[in-house]
Amino acid sequence: MPFFPPEKRKPTPTHLYALGCGPFVKIGIAIDVEVRRSILQKACPYEITILTSVLRQDFDSARSVELALHRQFSAHRTFGEWFEVPAADVLAAMAGVEAHVPPPPPAPPPAPAPYVETDPQMIRMRAAAKSLEF
Repeated sequence: MPFFPPEKRKPTPTHLYALGCGPFVKIGIAIDVEVRRSILQKACPYEITILTSVLRQDFDSARSVELALHRQFSAHRTFGEWFEVPAADVLAAMAGVEAHVPPPPPAPPPAPAPYVETDPQMIRMRAAAKSLEF
Protein backbone atom coordinates (compact mmCIF):
# COMPACT_ATOMS: atom_id res chain seq x y z
CA MET A 1 0.00 0.00 0.00
CA PRO A 2 1.43 3.42 -0.90
CA PHE A 3 2.40 5.95 1.73
CA PHE A 4 0.12 8.96 2.18
CA PRO A 5 1.49 11.94 4.12
CA PRO A 6 -0.30 12.82 7.35
CA GLU A 7 -1.76 16.05 5.91
CA LYS A 8 -3.70 13.97 3.39
CA ARG A 9 -5.11 11.84 6.20
CA LYS A 10 -6.83 14.74 7.93
CA PRO A 11 -10.62 14.62 7.88
CA THR A 12 -10.75 16.77 4.73
CA PRO A 13 -13.72 16.23 2.40
CA THR A 14 -12.32 14.36 -0.61
CA HIS A 15 -13.81 13.66 -4.03
CA LEU A 16 -13.99 10.20 -5.56
CA TYR A 17 -13.94 10.84 -9.32
CA ALA A 18 -14.03 9.20 -12.72
CA LEU A 19 -12.25 10.88 -15.63
CA GLY A 20 -12.77 9.84 -19.23
CA CYS A 21 -10.26 9.87 -22.08
CA GLY A 22 -11.47 8.03 -25.16
CA PRO A 23 -12.18 4.40 -24.21
CA PHE A 24 -10.31 4.77 -20.91
CA VAL A 25 -11.59 5.75 -17.47
CA LYS A 26 -9.47 6.84 -14.52
CA ILE A 27 -10.88 6.19 -11.06
CA GLY A 28 -9.20 8.26 -8.37
CA ILE A 29 -9.51 10.67 -5.47
CA ALA A 30 -8.64 14.34 -5.10
CA ILE A 31 -9.55 17.33 -3.01
CA ASP A 32 -10.08 19.41 -6.18
CA VAL A 33 -11.08 17.33 -9.21
CA GLU A 34 -10.69 20.12 -11.77
CA VAL A 35 -7.10 20.79 -10.65
CA ARG A 36 -6.36 17.05 -10.88
CA ARG A 37 -7.89 16.87 -14.37
CA SER A 38 -5.88 19.86 -15.58
CA ILE A 39 -2.63 18.35 -14.25
CA LEU A 40 -3.31 15.09 -16.10
CA GLN A 41 -4.38 17.01 -19.21
CA LYS A 42 -0.96 18.66 -19.50
CA ALA A 43 0.60 15.24 -20.14
CA CYS A 44 -2.11 13.88 -22.43
CA PRO A 45 -2.68 14.80 -26.09
CA TYR A 46 -6.34 13.74 -25.91
CA GLU A 47 -9.12 15.54 -24.09
CA ILE A 48 -9.78 14.35 -20.53
CA THR A 49 -13.25 15.02 -19.17
CA ILE A 50 -14.76 14.71 -15.72
CA LEU A 51 -17.40 11.98 -15.92
CA THR A 52 -18.55 12.15 -12.33
CA SER A 53 -17.43 13.14 -8.86
CA VAL A 54 -18.77 12.16 -5.44
CA LEU A 55 -17.76 14.12 -2.35
CA ARG A 56 -16.83 11.89 0.58
CA GLN A 57 -16.50 12.94 4.21
CA ASP A 58 -12.74 12.38 4.45
CA PHE A 59 -9.67 10.99 2.70
CA ASP A 60 -9.92 7.53 4.29
CA SER A 61 -13.55 7.10 3.23
CA ALA A 62 -12.81 8.16 -0.35
CA ARG A 63 -9.71 5.96 -0.49
CA SER A 64 -11.58 2.84 0.68
CA VAL A 65 -14.29 3.28 -1.98
CA GLU A 66 -11.62 3.99 -4.61
CA LEU A 67 -9.81 0.73 -3.79
CA ALA A 68 -13.09 -1.21 -3.92
CA LEU A 69 -13.80 0.19 -7.39
CA HIS A 70 -10.25 -0.65 -8.50
CA ARG A 71 -10.82 -4.25 -7.36
CA GLN A 72 -14.21 -4.37 -9.09
CA PHE A 73 -12.72 -3.30 -12.43
CA SER A 74 -9.29 -4.97 -12.01
CA ALA A 75 -9.82 -7.22 -15.05
CA HIS A 76 -10.03 -4.07 -17.18
CA ARG A 77 -6.98 -2.28 -15.74
CA THR A 78 -4.61 -0.93 -18.41
CA PHE A 79 -2.12 1.10 -16.34
CA GLY A 80 -2.18 2.51 -12.82
CA GLU A 81 -5.68 3.83 -12.14
CA TRP A 82 -6.74 3.73 -15.81
CA PHE A 83 -9.25 1.12 -16.96
CA GLU A 84 -10.51 0.22 -20.42
CA VAL A 85 -14.13 -0.19 -19.50
CA PRO A 86 -17.34 1.47 -20.72
CA ALA A 87 -17.87 4.73 -18.85
CA ALA A 88 -21.48 3.71 -18.22
CA ASP A 89 -20.29 0.74 -16.11
CA VAL A 90 -18.14 2.99 -13.91
CA LEU A 91 -20.92 5.58 -13.62
CA ALA A 92 -23.37 2.86 -12.59
CA ALA A 93 -20.95 1.59 -9.92
CA MET A 94 -20.34 5.11 -8.62
CA ALA A 95 -24.07 5.93 -8.59
CA GLY A 96 -24.39 3.69 -5.54
CA VAL A 97 -21.71 5.62 -3.61
CA GLU A 98 -23.30 7.83 -1.00
CA ALA A 99 -22.19 11.44 -1.11
CA HIS A 100 -21.32 13.48 1.94
CA VAL A 101 -23.21 16.73 1.97
CA PRO A 102 -21.32 19.28 4.05
CA PRO A 103 -23.44 21.24 6.52
CA PRO A 104 -24.54 24.67 5.36
CA PRO A 105 -22.33 27.55 6.49
CA PRO A 106 -23.46 29.30 9.64
CA ALA A 107 -25.77 32.26 9.20
CA PRO A 108 -23.99 35.61 9.24
CA PRO A 109 -24.38 37.61 12.44
CA PRO A 110 -27.11 40.19 12.39
CA ALA A 111 -26.10 43.65 11.21
CA PRO A 112 -25.50 46.13 14.00
CA ALA A 113 -28.18 48.72 14.61
CA PRO A 114 -27.53 51.93 12.69
CA TYR A 115 -26.19 54.85 14.65
CA VAL A 116 -28.69 57.54 15.34
CA GLU A 117 -27.40 61.13 15.19
CA THR A 118 -29.33 62.03 18.35
CA ASP A 119 -27.96 59.14 20.41
CA PRO A 120 -26.48 60.74 23.58
CA GLN A 121 -23.55 58.31 23.72
CA MET A 122 -22.62 59.07 20.08
CA ILE A 123 -22.78 62.82 20.76
CA ARG A 124 -20.35 62.40 23.72
CA MET A 125 -18.01 60.19 21.62
CA ARG A 126 -17.91 62.71 18.76
CA ALA A 127 -17.18 65.54 21.19
CA ALA A 128 -14.34 63.51 22.76
CA ALA A 129 -12.89 62.65 19.33
CA LYS A 130 -13.03 66.31 18.28
CA SER A 131 -11.13 67.34 21.41
CA LEU A 132 -8.31 64.95 20.41
CA GLU A 133 -7.91 66.42 16.92
CA PHE A 134 -4.82 68.50 16.30
